[in-house]
Amino acid sequence: MKKLLGITLVVVMLVWLSALPVMAAPAFVQITQPDATYQASTTKIDISGLTYGSSHSSITDGTLTVSFDTLMGKRGPVPTGWATWSAPPYSETANPHVLITGEEDMTMTLSHPVTTFGFELEGNMWSVYNYTVDFILMSGPTVVGTITMEIDGYYGARLFAASVGPGESFDKFVIDGDDWSGFAIAQVRYVLAPVAVDVDIKPCSDPNSINLRSKGVVPVAVLTTPEFDAATVDPTTVELEGVSAVKWEMADVCDHEVWDPILMEWVPVGDGDLDLLVYFSTPQLAGVLDASSTEATLTGWTFGGLPIEGTDSVRIVTKGPHGPP
Repeated sequence: MKKLLGITLVVVMLVWLSALPVMAAPAFVQITQPDATYQASTTKIDISGLTYGSSHSSITDGTLTVSFDTLMGKRGPVPTGWATWSAPPYSETANPHVLITGEEDMTMTLSHPVTTFGFELEGNMWSVYNYTVDFILMSGPTVVGTITMEIDGYYGARLFAASVGPGESFDKFVIDGDDWSGFAIAQVRYVLAPVAVDVDIKPCSDPNSINLRSKGVVPVAVLTTPEFDAATVDPTTVELEGVSAVKWEMADVCDHEVWDPILMEWVPVGDGDLDLLVYFSTPQLAGVLDASSTEATLTGWTFGGLPIEGTDSVRIVTKGPHGPP
């Protein structure tokens, strides 16, 4: 009887566990070498202009700032002030400018989340030591991924870099090394994560129907919210599914409708905030949308150099005035 009860409990537990939602792990892809593709797809924070021997708590290119929890000293180009590095394909060059620390461990914090981040590292002692780097998203905080490598301090610099998939990012990196005398880093590179914005295709329209046979334009609003000011968006950079905007304006777009007792009809009204209203050529959208399309994504950049991205639903109409084409 006890054995039968035990089997029953196991079966119940298995059924309960199978009913739990499966949480997909974020895609974390290590980049092992700084090849041409990696370099072309990332932005490097150039430290070559920093004064030799100067100390820094952060570095920046004006768009992204990387802050350190310990002061980093500027040296280089190798071998000036730092004797060895490595050579391609393991590093970008054998003679980089470097930042050094006498600490075993260090934390780097970014001013904006990224989808790709990387740097080269070499230990101070001419010996082999373990280094572990945690790639972290602070809003969790969540360890998105970890890279561990054995690094030779004698011409053995290696790349610690990774990318994540859509919707994922990281903004903090913890270096844990075994070399008590410190290490150097070089070639800090990144790809910014897009800022999520609220997008409304054909404001106050439900569903958002687009007639691909139309010769007109499709209005799309980038909405101002408490977290985002649409006036910071550079309209010349805005695209909908890769199609550039043909015109734009700042306007308080329709947020909802109210009943007007005088006009005896529903009247669209805004929320009092100025939004960015951009217009796209319908014939051009017909080249990227079709009857199976159910949503469209708007992308662009702020004047401050940050990417933006937002998605809204669409209902595609392909019928002409005399029926299907």
